[in-house]
Amino acid sequence: MDKVLIAIYFVAPMVLAGSFSNSGVWTHSWNTALSAQFIDFGYQPLSEAQATFIANHYGIVSLEKCTGNPTEVTVWATAKQLKAINPKLKVLFYWDLDQTALNCYDAYHEYMNHSEWWLRDDRGVVVYNAGKIPMMDYTVAAARDWWVNVPLNGTGAPMAPWIDGVLADGTGGTCPASGINAQRCQNLEEAKSLMVSTLQGLFDSTNNGSVIENGLNFYDSHHNMHTLKDSNGIMAEHFAAFEALYPNSGKLNSSQVAKFIELVGTAANAGKMVVVATWVGQYVKPMVWFGNTQPTTNDGWREAMLQKHTFALAGFLTMAAPNVWMQYEGWYGIAQGACPCPEAPETCMAPTEADWYPDLYKPLGNPLGPAVRAGNVWTRFFEHAKSVLNIDDPDASTVTFF
Repeated sequence: MDKVLIAIYFVAPMVLAGSFSNSGVWTHSWNTALSAQFIDFGYQPLSEAQATFIANHYGIVSLEKCTGNPTEVTVWATAKQLKAINPKLKVLFYWDLDQTALNCYDAYHEYMNHSEWWLRDDRGVVVYNAGKIPMMDYTVAAARDWWVNVPLNGTGAPMAPWIDGVLADGTGGTCPASGINAQRCQNLEEAKSLMVSTLQGLFDSTNNGSVIENGLNFYDSHHNMHTLKDSNGIMAEHFAAFEALYPNSGKLNSSQVAKFIELVGTAANAGKMVVVATWVGQYVKPMVWFGNTQPTTNDGWREAMLQKHTFALAGFLTMAAPNVWMQYEGWYGIAQGACPCPEAPETCMAPTEADWYPDLYKPLGNPLGPAVRAGNVWTRFFEHAKSVLNIDDPDASTVTFF
């Protein structure tokens, strides 16, 4: 079959950073791809060397659940630590709408003392998340108020200059449990939306901060695009991995990947920040490749992270806009790719600072137009680079600089 050339006009590549009307929509420059790096990580405090690396290699960071005990105190302290090194860094507080790992937070105790906040099915039976914590009934105003204020230290105002926003996990989605009638499901979704938009409103009124929802997905036909109205941004967490793989062959589903690229463009053109989360190869589940062929040692992962980075970067550059950001890591633990471990390199999956993804530092320049698709290959030119994303053969993807 002859290949068909298709121009992909879903990005606004000539928009310059700073031209967005909402100052809470953070943009990056086109100087290098390093300017567009985002990272979500956690589970332990940072050494000063790690904090220095992160503060100087990312534009936006999100501090995860169970980062210290209690999480809130460690997140605020880590945000202060990072901001002291780079005051321009944007720091997000990770916060889940479904109470995932809530027991790591001091806020757990207040929540567990308010059983009237817990979700129940139509029989009155409490609905629990996978961690056996009661899920929230979003239609209860007091519960929504509690959730909105936890990242803000219960003050109702952002902890400027430390916390610039929230990475809100679990936005959108389907009805949280079976045994809940359709009208209640709709009421819950509308109340959930209100909770997120209320939090965004607090940031709007104080420090021009942002809520970024972890919501864009392919688990349902709506892709959660309807949640764009609630916040300044959205994360597309599963680029070319997970549900984008054919389960019997491990090959990428080109129509899924193409739809992903289209939706990122739609969200970006709507003036939202978009985080494109890329991974070390085609994951079928966290850190597991099709056929269980993934590395088994940190040395192996370090090599794989360098090798697979080209595909991830080509994917990002295909979709890149000033308000589109790139995440690349093995998983969310600090030792799983967010940064090197200078004191003990062998304990980290990440490359050393000396080896850190050389293409990120090379001059990029403005895009010269949108990506062009030929079959399952997307090509895009920049002032100083050319990216080629190959979905049929991911390792054949290239990013060349000139």
